Amino acid sequence: MSKSTLIKGTFILTIAGFLTRILGFFYKIYLSNTLGSENLGIYQLIFPIYSLCFTIFASGIQTAISKLIAEKPDKNILKKGMTLSLTLATLCSFLLYFNADFLAAVVIKEPRCSILLKLISVVFPFCSITSCINGVYYGLKKTNVPAVTQLIEQITRIIFSYLYIWYISPKKEDLSCEFAVLAIVIGETTSMIYNLVSLYFTKFHKEGLSSENHNLYHRLLIFAIPYTTTHLITSILHSLESILIPNMLKISGMTQKGSLSIYGILTGMSMSLLMFPSTITNSLSVLLLPSVSEAKSSKNDSYISRATENSIKYSLLIGLFCTATFLLFGTDFGMFFFSNELSGTFLRNLSLLCPFLYLCTTLTSILNGIGKIHVTFKNTVFSLSLRVFLLLFLIPKYGIIGYFMALLFSQLLLTFLNIYCCKKYISFSFPTDKWIIFPSLILTFFGFFIRKIYILLLNHSSYNPIIPLGSCCMIYIIIYLSILYIKKIL
Repeated sequence: MSKSTLIKGTFILTIAGFLTRILGFFYKIYLSNTLGSENLGIYQLIFPIYSLCFTIFASGIQTAISKLIAEKPDKNILKKGMTLSLTLATLCSFLLYFNADFLAAVVIKEPRCSILLKLISVVFPFCSITSCINGVYYGLKKTNVPAVTQLIEQITRIIFSYLYIWYISPKKEDLSCEFAVLAIVIGETTSMIYNLVSLYFTKFHKEGLSSENHNLYHRLLIFAIPYTTTHLITSILHSLESILIPNMLKISGMTQKGSLSIYGILTGMSMSLLMFPSTITNSLSVLLLPSVSEAKSSKNDSYISRATENSIKYSLLIGLFCTATFLLFGTDFGMFFFSNELSGTFLRNLSLLCPFLYLCTTLTSILNGIGKIHVTFKNTVFSLSLRVFLLLFLIPKYGIIGYFMALLFSQLLLTFLNIYCCKKYISFSFPTDKWIIFPSLILTFFGFFIRKIYILLLNHSSYNPIIPLGSCCMIYIIIYLSILYIKKIL
């Protein structure tokens, strides 16, 4: 993959990702205001199970399809991959549907999640088809179709929710979480239909067709099984972490309602804001894996080095800016978007994670692209296991602050492990003065004045608070980018 192709593909996915995140972000605000923090917490509790199932039937297979298609376009790769994925998805649907009561009562420890799990299980076959087709387009470097798919799914979900609330169930006090899960099913079904139509008009290069169709299952499984296993174990640990948080909060002295409310605010509000800027690094990581894999197969070490350097640089520059912005305006974001001061306080506490979260995403894709899946697996499992261990001791003693401590420490550890491993297998430079120290000094120095300007505008403005908040953030990023450009860091 050429540099221009990577940039173009990342740009398309980033724009679509930003639009999707913006829509999803305001949709999450709407849900939080409609459902309340407790119901939002209940709604969020089903996603660890959903993520676990998605990992089984989609994650590894999609990546395997992307990798094989990048090496040699062949429509039979999609057929074989979709057969595997659809079979696993159907099996997961049946298992989840008929065991929803048990999982809700015993594993999640929230019986009200049972009906939500049954509803979400319906969507698995649709998700499997969509993920396989997206894998083809990532491998072909045609990111426009997956980009539009994201938008269609999000827009359909939002439209259905609004129609349901205003026309089917106009009494908001009677609302429960079911409509939000049903909106996911409708959205995924619509995006799957779009993907199938797009695939029908996609032409594969005849010269790329493989004559080894009988080996396709084998080739798919060789890559998909370790990747799926890696993601499965990490998903189990993530799920355990998500289930532990509200339960450990109860042990710390909170009520059931209080712990669910805190969990809803944390995952449904604060984390939504924190992960919003990660659209850029997520888009980059999706395309890094097949491009690095392609460069590895052609022994283009110089490309891998450049890709590694650029991904580290931009992940750090974006992460540092987000950390500074959330520290300066975190509380204001929480109040403006969610009318919830606690969500803003959580955001400020989580802000230090930004550089490490964004950096780990791209480093993991690079390591996977050069075939070091076992390395990312060991690093991730080690850091997540440590986090779960810390949660058991820190949350009962320190409450939600204990979670922040465990999260920061484990993420720091994972970042340094990934950097160390990249340095071990790839030759690249890491000028900390240009990528960390100088940007941090710029952000600290100008952040002080930007905050003063914001307070001044807020106290002497009759306009909506979003105007001074948005203006100050815009000035902040323009100054930051301008100085980095002048110093030839960008």
